Amino acid sequence: MADLKKIPAKGEIIFKNDARIETYRRDAVISGNPDAVVRPRDWQEVADIASWCNGNAVPLTVCGARTSMTGSSVAESGVLLTTDNFNKVLDIGTKEGGPYAVVEPGIIAKDFQRAASEKGFHYPVVPTSCDNAFIGGTVSTNATGEDFYKYGPTRSFVREISFIKADGTTGTLERGDRNVPLAEKGHGGYFTSGEEIDKLIGSEGTLAIIKSVTLELLPKIPDTFIILAPFTSAIEALKFIDNTNKNRWNPRAIEYIDPIAISLMKTYPACPNFSDTIKAFVYIKDESFDGKIDALIGKWAERLPAQTLNEAIIATTEKQKEELHQLRHQIPQAISELNEKLQKQGGAKVSGDWWVPKDKMLETMVKVYEEVAPLKIDFTMYAHLGDGHPHTTFICKTHEELARAKKLIKYQAERAVQLGGGVAGEHGIGKIKRDLMQIQYGKDKIAEMKKIKSNYDPKWILGQGNIFKKT
Repeated sequence: MADLKKIPAKGEIIFKNDARIETYRRDAVISGNPDAVVRPRDWQEVADIASWCNGNAVPLTVCGARTSMTGSSVAESGVLLTTDNFNKVLDIGTKEGGPYAVVEPGIIAKDFQRAASEKGFHYPVVPTSCDNAFIGGTVSTNATGEDFYKYGPTRSFVREISFIKADGTTGTLERGDRNVPLAEKGHGGYFTSGEEIDKLIGSEGTLAIIKSVTLELLPKIPDTFIILAPFTSAIEALKFIDNTNKNRWNPRAIEYIDPIAISLMKTYPACPNFSDTIKAFVYIKDESFDGKIDALIGKWAERLPAQTLNEAIIATTEKQKEELHQLRHQIPQAISELNEKLQKQGGAKVSGDWWVPKDKMLETMVKVYEEVAPLKIDFTMYAHLGDGHPHTTFICKTHEELARAKKLIKYQAERAVQLGGGVAGEHGIGKIKRDLMQIQYGKDKIAEMKKIKSNYDPKWILGQGNIFKKT
């Protein structure tokens, strides 16, 4: 490898033997091994670093907040380039009759939402980790989150991307006819049936470095509320979600929380005291643009089981909603913390990101619980069941448990594809789920994607190990 001390970095640079590099080695799942970390101060410096890496065949991985669930934001070697210094909102306004914002990739999703709201607009599509995740990361993974149910993925709101290619040259792609592709869950890999801009969205840092993104905003801020609705059994909660889909009640979000996920929520210091009769929750978010939410809350109350309605939590103020958001976020947070401990003991978490069409949700999730039981491994299923998209997570204590869990998740991903779903709904493929590409696509489609990669990045230096192995 070339002498990394010659990297044309003007900002901070940290080399492998420096203890500070530990901060940048891992994401939410795995650890990497970068030879150097650079924190550029301006875009010309980014272009110079990319050009140098390309000329010297040095792998270059771009990272944001390192909240990825697949290892996509960690570097196996070479240079890790952080975008945390590029955190500005460049513009918020109205053009062509609609509101928009232009942002740098390093702005935190929650901060961007706040900036949009200060102008009277709203950006709805952010992941549960919006307190930490960067907008650049959400574009790179075509992130969804709980509000996908009504608003679709990040792709639905991206209008323009300015970027730097691997050789240091710059470019801009704009959505031409403003006809966004079908708003469905992701499949992993490159989106090849839309416009050129769609290839960058969800490309996990393998095609270019995002410089700025133009996002469409909602013209008004809706008045929202959340109901955390309790159920006495998991199957009743799943049936309620299925009925919501069949009756087309169309909330903004509807999610599932199973018994183990409830126990993880209880590790949150401010978690309410739930009675032992509660075995599952359905998390409902809905909205009104005219400010009249009482009647809508009443409609949802009528739909919920009367025997547990008195234990439902209804959040209408910003403080109450934030408390429920943090309570919901405690589930993946607790799993990530547990994963770090398990990895030191030979175990780890094993998670699925597959999804099935809504009309296949109930029967599929019942089968999942039936398949998991004989393994006798700690297991939880939660999140976007309204979309047919569970976060299935095994908490494995040994290598043997890891092997059995991975085998079952692979089988479930295969079934999801057979039912018309996908293997990677929102987290992408990254480094740890590359084998799922063979399940989702045939050889010809994968070859087409590799050709796209070679056209953008002929030396394959960007995001090495993400989506595909280096060829």
